Amino acid sequence: MQNHDSLPPDLVGLKKAQIYYIHGFIPIAAAYCRRLGLVELVNSLIPTQMELKPGLVVQAMVLDVLSGRNLLYHVENFLAR
Repeated sequence: MQNHDSLPPDLVGLKKAQIYYIHGFIPIAAAYCRRLGLVELVNSLIPTQMELKPGLVVQAMVLDVLSGRNLLYHVENFLAR
């Protein structure tokens, strides 16, 4: 959480605003994936009987790449957090 004490005069009303940094932009990216229907699209294109649906795996890989990671074998650790 951060308080910003040095705001321009036209933003004085935001002086007491609290900004929380929880997980950076990943929740926003996940919300955008949901809005695009990424999981459903991939699931409709790849029929499977697996318990873990491929759309969820693809979304996890997208979010992992956007978080700055490049190695796919780190996805499991990324998702564990």
